[in-house]
Amino acid sequence: MGGAWINMGTTLAESGDLESADPMFLKAIVCCDDVKTKGMINLAVLLHKKANNLAASGDLNGAKLSIDDAAKMVDDAKPLLDIKMELGGSSPEDAVFAEQIKPLRIQIYRLCRQILVGMGDLVGCEAEFRTASERFGDIPGIWDALARVWDLQGKSKEANQARQKLMEIRNSQS
Repeated sequence: MGGAWINMGTTLAESGDLESADPMFLKAIVCCDDVKTKGMINLAVLLHKKANNLAASGDLNGAKLSIDDAAKMVDDAKPLLDIKMELGGSSPEDAVFAEQIKPLRIQIYRLCRQILVGMGDLVGCEAEFRTASERFGDIPGIWDALARVWDLQGKSKEANQARQKLMEIRNSQS
């Protein structure tokens, strides 16, 4: 039944009914291991979308809770997908989901930053992007965001170091 819960959740989410889609993905996650990671990634995407909607409507506290849940889903799904890939028991669909982890997690960091800045929590924002720079140090936008946060905090030395790292990455990609 796991696949059916995923399909129902996807259908509901695509129709805009995010509240009803959420429990469908949760049911898929606990239903069976075959679709657990697929349910987790789908739920993370849904929670990201919810957080974005909540932030746009001004509910930053609700948006923060939702984006934190999205981050947890992605972070919990990654090692499960990694194990499947290493053991050779993965499906082609698992490979697609494994490739979506990094871009999705980066989107979550970015939205989290916007929410935290909106809440005036620059310390929390700095912590998020320090973690992001440790995990995904090859992404120029992360260093740019970290530099901006440090600028807002008046930490010009750190901001300049982040900009230097940003330039090094861009130069190496040219």
